Amino acid sequence: MGKFRVEFKRLRKERNITQEELAHALGVSRSTIGNYEQGIREPDFDMLERIADFFNVNMSVLLDDQSDIEAYLEQRNDKLYDFILRYMRLDAYDKARIDERVNILLEDEKYKDGDLQ
Repeated sequence: MGKFRVEFKRLRKERNITQEELAHALGVSRSTIGNYEQGIREPDFDMLERIADFFNVNMSVLLDDQSDIEAYLEQRNDKLYDFILRYMRLDAYDKARIDERVNILLEDEKYKDGDLQ
């Protein structure tokens, strides 16, 4: 995950945010931010999500490639992330088939209001 430390530091500097300010915003210590930037430590999936949200970027901006994203998804232990991980492994044809079925389901009246409960 060599790209992470470079992109993380670049995003922080681009926005003129100190390590201390970023640490406060993310709820970690300044030394944790320094360790991320030096490649001494790597964030877990939840922290990676918080970082991506903070900088308003896709996680792929922070990670080297698809295998890094898959490694982070494997850390999650719930059905949504299992589904995403399995979906990412499909070929384009099968992804299109899944997309069609999801669109059909979303056209159902019970999902129209955005209430998915």
